[in-house]
Amino acid sequence: MMDAANGLVMQRRCVLAAVAAVLMGGRLEVMATLATPPAGEPPVNAGGPVVVTGDVIFPIDLPAGPAAPIVVSVEDVSRADAPAVTLASAVVPASATPPVPGERVPFSIPISAYDARMTYSVRAHVDRDGDGRVSSGDLISTTHNPVLTRGGGTVVDVPLSVVG
Repeated sequence: MMDAANGLVMQRRCVLAAVAAVLMGGRLEVMATLATPPAGEPPVNAGGPVVVTGDVIFPIDLPAGPAAPIVVSVEDVSRADAPAVTLASAVVPASATPPVPGERVPFSIPISAYDARMTYSVRAHVDRDGDGRVSSGDLISTTHNPVLTRGGGTVVDVPLSVVG
């Protein structure tokens, strides 16, 4: 009889803890913790190795400016209202001449493994002033460019926009 009573108490405590977590907003943190494997462990439902390829596309209304390297990244964008986590990235070196409007520049990003439960997107940044930040005159991708999961393949076009 005492074991049944202890079991009921433990069950009630677990329910109360879950309700408290939801009421305090901790539910999202718990979900995020469960979705992220511990450091050094392979992701659950892993895919890979794979290479994401495609073209970065300069806008038709591209203003004149210097040639600059293009940083292209595959990011985990699964968590709403949280910063994206970079899975892999590559730098396309600056060409000898500035890009022309509508130019397509190919990229390739090797990925050793990814979690098939997550959502991934490709992001690009052309840092024209070389300050390491997104600033006026730079070029960035402003759309979700899905890859790897949720119907996204391994080939993607990434259109760029000018930062105003």
